[in-house]
Amino acid sequence: MDYSKKWIFEDVARGAEGVYFRQKETELIENMKRRFRHERDLEHLADEVGVHDERILRTLDELGFSRDTVTILHLVPLVQVAWSDGEVTEAERTKICEVAALRGVATGTPGYAMLKRLLDERPSDQVFDVCWRVIRAMFAAWPEEKRRAFEISLPSYATQVASVSGGLLGFHSISETERAALQRVAREIAEAHAEADRIVTRNASAAGGNLT
Repeated sequence: MDYSKKWIFEDVARGAEGVYFRQKETELIENMKRRFRHERDLEHLADEVGVHDERILRTLDELGFSRDTVTILHLVPLVQVAWSDGEVTEAERTKICEVAALRGVATGTPGYAMLKRLLDERPSDQVFDVCWRVIRAMFAAWPEEKRRAFEISLPSYATQVASVSGGLLGFHSISETERAALQRVAREIAEAHAEADRIVTRNASAAGGNLT
């Protein structure tokens, strides 16, 4: 047997094995870095929305929301109203963009780009349902003054979106499907308000118990 060849093969095998393990180590380190960055992004997202429920944050993340785009979450109900007739008219798009600008969502920002995608392609009913669930959770975490402002402004903006298009001979009207979407807005806000009241009552009871 030519032992010199055997040693050469063993050296090659050890070299290949070393390369393999170094690649695996590199992959492991990169995966750890990605997980760290992802967890950090979720923390930033939590700070932005004021909600620290991990399930809600994971859901937002899965829907594609980040700290830079979650600013348009409160506009999703308006998008749902606009899509209720099966298409978004130019007037509805303009109205929603006007509301977005009032809320600090400027052209060229990540939030504006995401809003445009939602207006270009209808989100699924599941996406709308999930967004409402997150909005309710955010609502409950807000201070009372902010909740009151939201309760007034969202139905008003939603009604404006519903009424800017359609109607006979140019007289704008609200269709049945738009009316149903507006009723959804009112129902969701009522449920969010009730949930916020329950949380406030529960926290007050817990605080009272701690004092005794």
